[in-house]
Amino acid sequence: MINFDQLLIFNFYAILLKKIFRYWAKYSKKTIYFLLLFSVSNLYSQTISGKLIDAVTKAPIEMAHIYSKESKVGTISNANGEFILMLPKHKAEQTIMISHIGYQSLSLTKTALNGNTIEMVPDLVLLDDIVVGNDAYKLAEKVLYLLRENSRIQKFGKAFFRQYTLKADDPKEWVEAFLNISYSGVGLREFSIKQARIAKKLTRNKKEYFLTAIDFMGFSFHKAYRTKTASVVIPFSKLDFEKYHFYEEEEYTKGRDSLVKVAFVPHQLSPTDTIVAKGNFLYNKSQNQLIKLQFILEDALGIEINNKSDKVEKIEITNPVYTITHNFTGLENNFMSGIDASFKYELNIDDSLYSSTVKSRLIIYEWETKRHRKLLKPGSGLDFIAKLWNARYRPRFWRKNPVMKLTREEEEIIRSFKKDNSFGTYFKGRKKKN
Repeated sequence: MINFDQLLIFNFYAILLKKIFRYWAKYSKKTIYFLLLFSVSNLYSQTISGKLIDAVTKAPIEMAHIYSKESKVGTISNANGEFILMLPKHKAEQTIMISHIGYQSLSLTKTALNGNTIEMVPDLVLLDDIVVGNDAYKLAEKVLYLLRENSRIQKFGKAFFRQYTLKADDPKEWVEAFLNISYSGVGLREFSIKQARIAKKLTRNKKEYFLTAIDFMGFSFHKAYRTKTASVVIPFSKLDFEKYHFYEEEEYTKGRDSLVKVAFVPHQLSPTDTIVAKGNFLYNKSQNQLIKLQFILEDALGIEINNKSDKVEKIEITNPVYTITHNFTGLENNFMSGIDASFKYELNIDDSLYSSTVKSRLIIYEWETKRHRKLLKPGSGLDFIAKLWNARYRPRFWRKNPVMKLTREEEEIIRSFKKDNSFGTYFKGRKKKN
């Protein structure tokens, strides 16, 4: 029989083993988590960087696409021609492709590219004479067909988003995010925010009102785009195509290829067409490839300011202009590779005007990923900014995943936030709102 002393010893060891098991279960999970995080982050631990310049003028080349066909990852060069590209560690020597609409494409190994200044030879020649004819309308029909066909194809990828807001050249807000997305040839379809960080300056007086969002997350141009109060007339929706006049604005040669820039302006509008887009597209006739499509909208697209302050009697948006450019260069022909957008407006506060700008850039940096789960339909730009405040932010993730290299001007903007007591996850992890 077990005596009393043996029972005490048995209970002691049982309690001890139970505590050891609980300790192991609690901390081994964290250990496993950090090991997994470390291993995942190291998948993209090959970082290559460089700078692109014009071989003739030595000027930096912005918006060049740098990508690996083997890994299906890429990035773009900034305004200083600089770039950073993350490559999977397990891949062998890879061929890095560099392309730009105005230059001869390059194919280099990462060893030859990394840390070097690369010269690109210009090969886009603007022709003096434009042949007037019906080509513009026929090319617009081809673009309409391409967009309509590619709108039916859903793809999945990863995107990087950066946006900042200026009021009278003074930075007010800075936003960055990594997104999981589904997209087609005509724009974003769904997205989820994987990681985000945000910085915003404190406001202390009535003159500190500013808008913080561009409503382009859901701007898809194969069907009518709607605001809260009206539809936007755009040429590449089936309903509105015949409402536009197309004409050739510029012609180019690029090597043996023939390129044309076609402008479009509205005509034959109905009284209900209150928000109307104009713009242009760039098309490679030799390759049947859409390169760029730009819309200009002189409207706030339904953004309203609800003034709840007793310090300000009147506040309104005046002279709003959206410029939204969809880029189609990159790994996949005739599929969107990124969006550049700007929203310029004047804020009228008690009859004082304040010029303001919101600048945004979104690039798809990884193609043909697996299907993402829990994706959301794009809402308004303000809804998107609100989601960023509640998004996950881990500094380790950002150190391991650089996509768009900051320019010197952008680095100055970041430093200005640090000087001016900014808040947000970008700096100290505070999610304070004002």
